[in-house]
Amino acid sequence: MPKKTWIFVILLLLFFASEVHAVPKNVMDCLEDGADCEEELVPTAENRDNPENESLSDSLVLNIIKLAIVLSLVIGLMYLVIKFLQSRNKLFQKVKSMENLGGLSLGQNKSIQIVKIGSRLYLVGVGDNVELLKEITDKQLIDEILAEESKENRATTAKTIFPLKQNTAQFRRLFQKELDQLKENRKKIVERHKEKEDGNE
Repeated sequence: MPKKTWIFVILLLLFFASEVHAVPKNVMDCLEDGADCEEELVPTAENRDNPENESLSDSLVLNIIKLAIVLSLVIGLMYLVIKFLQSRNKLFQKVKSMENLGGLSLGQNKSIQIVKIGSRLYLVGVGDNVELLKEITDKQLIDEILAEESKENRATTAKTIFPLKQNTAQFRRLFQKELDQLKENRKKIVERHKEKEDGNE
């Protein structure tokens, strides 16, 4: 093994060496050594009613309360750190030129997503495979979707820490409008295809 590995192993053994505790003296040691042993108090009825024993039980209750407070503080700090890291990751993702604006679940492992790439918006179907359903070209619809998305992103830190139920009805309405438009386009394409088949016969 290299020299550095040996040094590491030795330092590890030095820092994590097990501690040896002194064993309390037994009766035989006390008899042999003489008066070096301390006498332990045997609990009697008088000692049980002693106020010192009550303070010990009070101390236990206080320790449990302190433990609960510290535990809640640690859990709260962990929650804040997780929320901070999530918002930081969200900001990092916003810098990228590709962004998922939202989606709607259509069933098990199937959804429709609106994806922003650069300044263009695309309607994408996600299932067993990913398919481009439509490029959104309507300027008014693009502005409405982006305005709704920016509204959701302007949440304050307090709302991030204590999330409230956000009203997503407007986004769903816009999304439903886009789905209806997609259905109409599909119907037109199917009708054209049928007309071509009828014309070919």
